Amino acid sequence: MNIITKIVLINFVLLMQSALADTNEFLIKNGDRVVIYGDSITDNQLYPLIIEDYVVTRWPQWNVKFWNRGWGGDTAHYYGRFQRDCLALKPTVVFICLGMNDALYKPFDQNLFTNYVRHLDKMSKDLAVINASLVLISPPTYDITLGPTLKNPEDLKTYDMSGYPEVLREFSLGMLSVATIDHCRYVDLNREYAELLATGKAKYGNSFKLTGENDPVHPKGPGQLAMAAIILKNLNAPSSIATLAIDAGKGSVINSKGTKVSTITIDSNELNFVRIDEALPSPMYDGTEPADTMLGVSERLNANIIKFEHLTPGMHRLSIDNSGIVTKSADEWFVGVNLSSFSYTPEMKQSQDVAQLTRQINDLEYNKWRKILCKKIVWVGDSSSYDVSDVNALKNADKQIADLIVKRKTIAQPKPHRYFLSRME
Repeated sequence: MNIITKIVLINFVLLMQSALADTNEFLIKNGDRVVIYGDSITDNQLYPLIIEDYVVTRWPQWNVKFWNRGWGGDTAHYYGRFQRDCLALKPTVVFICLGMNDALYKPFDQNLFTNYVRHLDKMSKDLAVINASLVLISPPTYDITLGPTLKNPEDLKTYDMSGYPEVLREFSLGMLSVATIDHCRYVDLNREYAELLATGKAKYGNSFKLTGENDPVHPKGPGQLAMAAIILKNLNAPSSIATLAIDAGKGSVINSKGTKVSTITIDSNELNFVRIDEALPSPMYDGTEPADTMLGVSERLNANIIKFEHLTPGMHRLSIDNSGIVTKSADEWFVGVNLSSFSYTPEMKQSQDVAQLTRQINDLEYNKWRKILCKKIVWVGDSSSYDVSDVNALKNADKQIADLIVKRKTIAQPKPHRYFLSRME
């Protein structure tokens, strides 16, 4: 790709990012049918769950259906699988994250690049016919500190992988060209993920990893969180759950958004009130540090700010339902505290229960797809039709999934909690 083409594509990036910034609305809406499509980076992994949990907890009244249709080894040119595993679901929103395998882990190949772009364009046009919104997500980068060489299992040659990040960058710009021409959304995950990786290694050395041990390709906990956070940010996901400011001297609400407060009482040492939010915080996920702190996930996607004004000087302890949460000075409470920073609030515990059900729902959906419908399909490139002969197994899977979705929606509904703010002597 020559320098003129690169400059044009980079300008397209800036134009599209500007257009998205002007939209302000989150892409997913109530009633949507969302397919998250990709290779092993998506296949039964965490980032689709984080996106689903974000929607379920932020809009607990909504009904949105999610499918993870990632399959290890997938490439854009396995078009028959796309027709069977994506188009047939009649989605209204589709995320496609492909490219890591399309470049075949070797130096840039123009034929592979052309094939990649051509098939992405074909997918995009098919989705446009059914009026589905498409989000093209460029592949994460290749961590050369974990895998400088890679043996190709087909020809037993060993390639120098030091240039593979640049190859993936070229493919990402190819994906951008499709997004620009077809007027669909583009998330430059490749760039933002690579920047996070570089920042982390500059700060922590090569011990900083977004992938598994000795794995240059597959994002694990920190990398999967990074993917979800970057995608949600680029889709204009709202950062704020709720804000609340209380005048502790008068025992009155100064302002509130996304939450309701009632029965405020105040005495010499304690302020207490009942609060119910409109939404839950997104769950916190184990094994995601330090990427979550570096990305500012709580502030970017999970801000639930509480402030108290006109407190007497000193330290004041916040408890929720008689369980101590945090002690801060009067000055710190005046600035505000993000309650989503604490994993032990009752709201966060409730959200964790939602996340457990999301995992169960996805596991059941995955097993239905791969072990029942695709039980005779042994590799990703096989575009054979589903096997629908085991009617009882399919009905049983559908019932279990439907029951858990109802249960999750019930658990995701916010509950009232009593807050206590006590001055520490």
